[in-house]
Amino acid sequence: MAKRGNSGSSLEVREVDGVEAARAKVRMFGTSLPVCTYLTDGMLVDAGPARLEREFMPFFRERCIERLAVSHVHEDHCGLAAQIQAEQGTSVYIPAGAEDAAARRAKIPLYRRLFWGPRPPFDAEAFPDRIETGSHTFEVIRTPGHTRDHVCLFEPSRGWLFSGDVYTRSDPRLLFAEEHVPDLVRTLNRLLELDVGTLFCAHAGVVEDGWRALAAKRDYLLRIGEQVRHYLDLGYSPRRIDRILFPGKPAMTRISMGEWSSLNLVRGAAGLEEELTANSANGRE
Repeated sequence: MAKRGNSGSSLEVREVDGVEAARAKVRMFGTSLPVCTYLTDGMLVDAGPARLEREFMPFFRERCIERLAVSHVHEDHCGLAAQIQAEQGTSVYIPAGAEDAAARRAKIPLYRRLFWGPRPPFDAEAFPDRIETGSHTFEVIRTPGHTRDHVCLFEPSRGWLFSGDVYTRSDPRLLFAEEHVPDLVRTLNRLLELDVGTLFCAHAGVVEDGWRALAAKRDYLLRIGEQVRHYLDLGYSPRRIDRILFPGKPAMTRISMGEWSSLNLVRGAAGLEEELTANSANGRE
């Protein structure tokens, strides 16, 4: 099913193993980025950005949303949380410590506000250790890396992992300045200890072999770490390494004034020494 909003984007909805997956795209600055939300058993996972209100809100209004689980409080994941809550009285869960931030109107860099829209304040409570719905039990897993307080939801009986922004793609070239690459690799290693089947990503969509996708991203980050360490040992600066490894710079890096850039990936990968040592030791076992 597809419904077109006035922005030119259409909402695509499909059911995957009992989960309704809704997907639309934001187009601006020569960039097109998909956003996905997921609904199962009365619980919505992430709410999408305010910029896609005309695409997502009719879908939300046609369903009873008892709970909203927000992986982290970036505006592309909870820009519509306040509206859903106002219309349906939905209970909202967010990472512990983010309650005060959610209750205030977010201060967002101009380019992100133009791209994703605002993030109005909403009432929320911290995630419990697990969420019980009528048919499912979701384990709440702390997964720092993309943000310090990011969480994922795992339904072990189904192998579902709702991954927020932990995955996004197996070979990212751009990272936000706040992302912490060593934490992200540790998070990926932790998730790889789970029996992950289907991965529900907030941007990449539904990934059938979720475990393999997570492993591919972990291995990619470690390879970048090895390359960065090689050039650092030669005395190269992070900026020079960035130009070697990622010579093409997308417009979004300039528009964001470097907040979203490959240089952030290089700088973050430079801190992977401990993880690279552990990976090398595991490879010799």
